[in-house]
Amino acid sequence: MLPVSEASDMPRIVQPDDFTTVLKSYQACQHLVNCQACKRTVETEILREAAVYKYIPPHPQILYCYGLEETRDPGVHGLRFEFTRFGDVRTFIRQTRESPPPMETRLRMSVDVAKGLSHLHSQGVQHCDLSCRNLYLFKEYRVKIGNLSGGMVAGNDELKPVVREEAAFELPLRGRAFKDRPVRARELFALGSTLYEILFWEHPCDGYRDHEITFLFELGYFPHTGTTKDLFHRCWFEKYQSADELVTTLESMLARLPRLFRSDTAWDNGGPA
Repeated sequence: MLPVSEASDMPRIVQPDDFTTVLKSYQACQHLVNCQACKRTVETEILREAAVYKYIPPHPQILYCYGLEETRDPGVHGLRFEFTRFGDVRTFIRQTRESPPPMETRLRMSVDVAKGLSHLHSQGVQHCDLSCRNLYLFKEYRVKIGNLSGGMVAGNDELKPVVREEAAFELPLRGRAFKDRPVRARELFALGSTLYEILFWEHPCDGYRDHEITFLFELGYFPHTGTTKDLFHRCWFEKYQSADELVTTLESMLARLPRLFRSDTAWDNGGPA
């Protein structure tokens, strides 16, 4: 059984049947209470995330949103979410680095992420900041994608780009202008790095600075992935066309567990697979 973490500092309520939700608003961050500019920024993010969620039908691998609520401050809103009792996946990985769950469990976590991203894409939604920092853990190691405040929706020109991926999750330029990188390739690259963090139970570029990661990625150097090289390099070298393909690949890997993984963390200089 997973250890219970009560690390969230966001206000929550307990409803009948011990069902817990959490209100995401500026009030969750005590240091913002007296900062009017910060309040406005968070309010903008809240309204944007609410707008993105309108395009997303409920899905088991997407954090459930109950909608906007006005807080005790007139004109200030919060979003009501299901409570993420076990916190985000990245924090959990760091806390359990020396005792990861079985590989079968990590593969099933990875399938959850790929299915969640596939659902977003099927609705024309781009996450724009996918990483284990924005994945949330539930009982039996189920995973849901959350934090869509930077998301974009195909055809909605009002939702301008406001975030970018972390360096280890960001598709290299490869001779292109920043804005010319394919949207789907960006998302699947980030998915590849996210899967690495789950399957190897460590950040893909731990110990490297952002500018070092960007430099290495542009040269074609990526974390060593052993006999799982094909999966990761198809993500990182823009060979996958959809998250559904990743779901199929991951599910097939469940039958091949003994031959797949090794723990060394050298770097591959890998060309397109």
